[in-house]
Amino acid sequence: MIDVALNPRESLTSRPPFNSLLGRFVRGKQPISFAMALPLEYQMVAEVGVKVVAALFSLSGLGPLGFVIDKIGFPNAIGFGITRSGNAFPTELLARMKDESSAALISGTLNLAQSINLNMLSDRMPASDREMLKNMSVTRTRSLLSIKMVLREQDLPPTRR
Repeated sequence: MIDVALNPRESLTSRPPFNSLLGRFVRGKQPISFAMALPLEYQMVAEVGVKVVAALFSLSGLGPLGFVIDKIGFPNAIGFGITRSGNAFPTELLARMKDESSAALISGTLNLAQSINLNMLSDRMPASDREMLKNMSVTRTRSLLSIKMVLREQDLPPTRR
């Protein structure tokens, strides 16, 4: 207590990358929201972990997967907000990626997946998943990735009572 009074510090939630996600959820007033971020001091440790995993994939003969993991990296912050509208649950997922190119890679891949003929995947993907993918909205503002979708009540796991 004395240390806090003598040595006040800036709140962790008022520093990047926390502040970019929290501001969005506070304005939206979703009944359920969650945000998690690595403080800047620990992001380098996470990036080293990503490099190690990518190298292991490359050494084991899965070089392309290692390249993708290295390119995407570890998100600096993630969060989501869920509301309810009848039997539907509008959901927004946010991720502050390590840089703009990793956010562009993810948003481009998801937008491409939406644009392909989803009926080609009919034997590999359940109809509910195809419908959710078709109605997904992916936007990117620099390194902030936003994915909006509507989850239906029947798509959620059953509640245990």
